[in-house]
Amino acid sequence: AVKTAPTVFPLSPCNQDIATTSQVSIGCLVKGYFPEPATVQWNSGAITSGIHNFPPVLLGSNHYTHSSLLTIPVSQWQSQSFQCNVHHAATDTRINKIIDRESSKVILLFSFTHQSPLQTPGLAHIPPQHPHCPSLSPALSATGGCPSGNVNVYLVPPTPRALYIDRNSKISCVVNNLQNEQGLKITWSREKNGHLNVDETEVVEEPNGTYTGVRHLNVIAQDWESGESFTCTVEHPSFVSPVIKNIFKTRGNKKAPKVYVFPPHRDELNPGRSLSLVCMANGFYPEDIDIQWLQDHNPVSEDQYVTTPAMKNKHDDSFFAMSKLSISRDDWNERAFTCMVVHEELPMKFTQRNISKPRVKMNQLLHSTISP
Repeated sequence: AVKTAPTVFPLSPCNQDIATTSQVSIGCLVKGYFPEPATVQWNSGAITSGIHNFPPVLLGSNHYTHSSLLTIPVSQWQSQSFQCNVHHAATDTRINKIIDRESSKVILLFSFTHQSPLQTPGLAHIPPQHPHCPSLSPALSATGGCPSGNVNVYLVPPTPRALYIDRNSKISCVVNNLQNEQGLKITWSREKNGHLNVDETEVVEEPNGTYTGVRHLNVIAQDWESGESFTCTVEHPSFVSPVIKNIFKTRGNKKAPKVYVFPPHRDELNPGRSLSLVCMANGFYPEDIDIQWLQDHNPVSEDQYVTTPAMKNKHDDSFFAMSKLSISRDDWNERAFTCMVVHEELPMKFTQRNISKPRVKMNQLLHSTISP
C-alpha cells in the first residue's frame, strides 16, 4: 500500500463525567495511516505518566488505527492545556491537536439505528456501552452514503539526504482515499515569483479500490532553506471547495548533531546470533535528519537497519535519533562499517563515523606468545 498520513481526532471527556469524578480521561484517535508506526506524545513529551497507548489495529482498508488515552485530575483539566502530538515517520507528518474543553459541549455527531457486540475471538467480549454525554443537538444528519471527508491531503517535505547528498529534492503533494480519479487536479505555486519545476500528476489504484494521487515539486536546497512558502491546491468533483496546503522550512535555534557509534554488545557475541551496530545522533535542531549505513564504503540496503524518528530531548529543544544495523558475524570479522548522518547544520551537511572489529597487531600477538 502507498504511504498514508494519519488523520487525528481529539477526544474530550463528557461534562457529566467531570461533575461526578475526580479524574477524567482525554484521548487522541490516530486513524488511517500506513505503515507503522505513528507515535503519540502529550504536551511534546512533557507528560509521561497516566498514558495508555492502545495497540494499532489493521483495518480492512490496509490502514492502521490506534488511540492514546491520558488520565488526569479534573483540577488539571480545568486549569491547564493539553495537546497530543502525533508523528508518522514514513510520511514525515507531524500533527498537533489541542484537546479543547469547549469541544465537549457538542457530543452527538451521528447515531446508529442498530448495534452488535464487538468481539475479539479467544480474548474478550466487549458488551455495548451507552455513554452518558448529553446530546445538545445533532451536528450532522445524513441518510446517503459516506461523504468524501475521509480523503486526505498532505505535503511531504524533502529529506536531508535528497537535499544535500542526492541533489534530487522534491516536495510531494499527496491525495488519498479518492473514490475515483476523474477530475483530479493538483497544482503548485510559490510565495516568490520564479520558475516551478513540477512533475506530472501520478495516480495509482489501491488494493481497496480507492485512488491516490501524487504530484512532486522539485526544489533546490537554497530555495527550501530560505523559508519560502510553497502551496499545493487540490481540486476534485467530490470536494465542496479546493483544498489548499502550504509548507515551508521552520526556523529556530539550529544545532548540529553529535554522532556516536557503538559496537555489538558482548552478550550478542554468542555463536549463531546476528550482531547489532548502533549509531546515535544527539542534540540537533531542526529535527529533519537522515541516517544511513555503509559497508566498505558502499550503501547498505535499507531493509538491514531500522532508524527511529527524531525524538525530543527533555532538557532542551533539541532532538535525538538512533539507528540499528543488523550484520552477520562474518561481516563483523571482515568488513568495515560507516554511519553517515545528514543534517543541515553539519559543516559539510553530513558527517561519518567508522567502526570495525578491533584488530590484534602481529607484534602484540608475538609478545603475548613469548611472554612468561
